[in-house]
This record gives sequence, C-alpha cells and structure tokens, in this order.
Amino acid sequence: MTTKHATLGASASYTWINCPGAIRVAAGIPDKQSPEALEGTQAHDQAEHMLKGGKAAEGPFPDFAGDLLPYTDLVASLLDDGDILLVEQQVKFDEWVPGGFGTADTIIIHKNGLLTIVDLKFGMGLRVDAKENPQLRLYALGCIQEHQFMYNIDRVRIIVCQPRLDHEDEEQVTLEELLEWGEWVKVKALATLEPDAPVIPGLVQCQWCRARFVCRQRALDILNVMGSETLSPADIAMLHHHAPLAVKWAEDIEAAALAILNAGGTLPGLKLVEGVSRRQMRSDAEQVLTEAGLSRDQIYRQKFRPLGELESALGGKKAATPVMKLATFKPVGKPTIVEMSDPRPPMNVDVVADFPEGT
Repeated sequence: MTTKHATLGASASYTWINCPGAIRVAAGIPDKQSPEALEGTQAHDQAEHMLKGGKAAEGPFPDFAGDLLPYTDLVASLLDDGDILLVEQQVKFDEWVPGGFGTADTIIIHKNGLLTIVDLKFGMGLRVDAKENPQLRLYALGCIQEHQFMYNIDRVRIIVCQPRLDHEDEEQVTLEELLEWGEWVKVKALATLEPDAPVIPGLVQCQWCRARFVCRQRALDILNVMGSETLSPADIAMLHHHAPLAVKWAEDIEAAALAILNAGGTLPGLKLVEGVSRRQMRSDAEQVLTEAGLSRDQIYRQKFRPLGELESALGGKKAATPVMKLATFKPVGKPTIVEMSDPRPPMNVDVVADFPEGT
C-alpha cells in the first residue's frame, strides 16, 4: 500500500485544527517514519489482505495476524448481505478542507442508510476514542462527498478498534450533525492558510507535528510557566497541566540533539558516547543451553496467546464472550489525573486508598 499525505490531511487533523500555524512552521520539514509508524503500516497491509479474503498465514506480515483478529472479526460482524465493503480506500473531503484527502481503513455502506467507518489503531501507547474524532469524521465527510449522490446515507457510525489495548469505542451521529461539524472544520482549515496563523502548542497537536523538535513557541510555552514561591493547590494544578507538555518536549529535544550528533554535527558542550547495553540471547542459544542440560521448560517461559487469537479459536468475539468472561478479569485501573473535560467519572477516593503502596 502506497501512502500519500495531504497538507491538511485527516491523520494530521489533530495538529492543524488545534494549531493553525503548525502548517507554516512545519513547511519543508520532512516527515520521518518512526519504527512504531512502520509497524502500523505493516499491520494495516496485513489487515487489508485478511479483509479481502486472504489467508492470514499468507499475508505480507503474518506475525501480526493474531493481534489483528479482533479488528477483522469486528468488520465481518458488521457486514450484512447487500452492504458495500471498501478497504484502505482513499477519500477526498476537499469540499470542506482545501486539498483534503486521506485513506480510510474500512468503509461499510449499509443498505439501510447507515455509513460505518472502522479505524484500526495498532499502537499500544495512547488510547484513541471515537467521540468527536476529527480524523474519522473527515473520512466520513469524504464518503458523503463521494457516495451520497448514489446512496441515501442519513446517519454515520464511527468505530475505533485498538486490538492490542483491548479497546473498542463507537460514536454515532446523524448526517445533519456531521455536516454541521464539517462547516466548523472548514473554518479551522481556512485559518491555517492565513499568513499570520497563530502557533498554539499543546499535548495533542504537538504529538505528531513535524515541527515539534524545533518549534520555538513550544519552547516558550513550556519554559514560561510560572508558579508562586510556595506552590498552592492552584499552582500545582496549573503546573500539572503543563507537565505532560514539558515531558514530551524534553523527549523531542533529546531526539533532535541525537539526530544532529548522529549525522556528524556538533552541539556546544555535548558529545555521543556508547550507552549501557544488556546481554541478549543468540540465535543458537536454545541449542547451547539444551546441550548444557537444560530442559525446554527451563529455557522458555509460557504465556497466554493474544486475546484475539483465543476469541477466534472459540468461534469469534460474540461466541467467545461467555467463556472469556469466565477466563478474564479487568483489575481496577491505576489512579490517573486527567482534565475535568475527560468523560470518565471521578474515581472513588476509598478505592484509591485501598491501593497497595508502590503500585
């Protein structure tokens, strides 16, 4: 699968919607693919092969097949006779966003007027939700732009499937609600074309911005956070809001410095040295250890197969639900501080107190 990116693309919408000046600041900076992004691309290639009827073991990246089963099973469960399935389909939404296009993982046009967008998120970092997800809403607008003249689409369902986090989320909107949002995002898109579009750093918009390593406004926002001499609860709350920005910014500065030095450049007062390394097992380690008298059980540690594989072996997600309810449990999540806008209900303080020390 060949991937092209629009300047105002769907996948970058979190950036340009929240920081209209990002397009200007990032102009000319190449988009370097991280190992995680490459893994995601490979997983999408494998998923496309499986959704188009190919055998999992014969796909381009079969090692990902087990983790992808919750996604492919979900798509299969949504299809009825007469529905139209489009996989890795490029859509244009330039009626709302100048030059806007992107590639939707799965599109299902149902015969009853429902449009379903299913998005595969293969990462294991941040959890991605469907509610007001701009990337997926732009894909939906692209489907309306291209297919509405042939199909009477009156409502849209957006689903995010994050199989390696065992996370699935859904949002449903009417066509009118989606088109109203489209007019809102049109204003955001046009704002990026202004020569003095403001640069507005933030955790969401900076995360994948190409300019995040060199953006001066981002540095100023981080370094200009001021607190009182003795921190009050209000100061702590304000600093906590900036803490994730500061941590991510520091990581990006470290990556930028490493890139310069690795390329043979110089940085005042800094140099490269060999870091700490750990021993790793050689490819013939099993043979060596077996000859030394160790059994296979002594060499390897057993672990459960991915939940998706187990569910598939039990006949699919729906059939496996009664068994998996007995075989699995979800522990209480570790207390996490979030903004008040987060939709999750506040945690019971008594539950927090019950956590063992050191967790």
